[in-house]
Amino acid sequence: MRAASLESWGLILNSFTELETQELELVKKFMKHDRVWAFGPLLPVQSSPIGKNERVGLTIGSFVPAHEVIKWLDSHHGDLSIVYVAFGSQITMNRRQMEAVASALEESGALFIWVVRALMKGTDVDEEDQSMIPYGFGDRVERRGLVIKGWAPQDEILRHRAVGSYLVDELLDYHAS
Repeated sequence: MRAASLESWGLILNSFTELETQELELVKKFMKHDRVWAFGPLLPVQSSPIGKNERVGLTIGSFVPAHEVIKWLDSHHGDLSIVYVAFGSQITMNRRQMEAVASALEESGALFIWVVRALMKGTDVDEEDQSMIPYGFGDRVERRGLVIKGWAPQDEILRHRAVGSYLVDELLDYHAS
């Protein structure tokens, strides 16, 4: 679990007790208190005035609209050929970590989608601690990679026939604990 979660007064998880009774008990034991609640499942909104699975740009820079991501996925005809990489909105990677992920994606030769946390408006930018894509990375991998800054339609991406593997923040949580 993330250090901030361990130091918090309580923890709310996107799940429900009947599904993960044993896991919730383990989390309570690990946290050394009973202030752990399952509240959910919380699902994406299926309808909104701006369209299904689209978002208003609330970040510096831009995101790629859902229909463009699906179009990109559809253009790669091989089933299970794309790697999806996303570390969520709560993980901030430093420059060295970003360079390591970029290098691994570049050297692998794999097709990929990499979702990078965007800077929020009003954020004080500290270059060493903010998620920054290495200079020139996009140009070097433009034919086989899609880098999305900010929000991405994760549910649609993971359900797409072209996505064969993924690296997401839940895997990091597992290995960090």
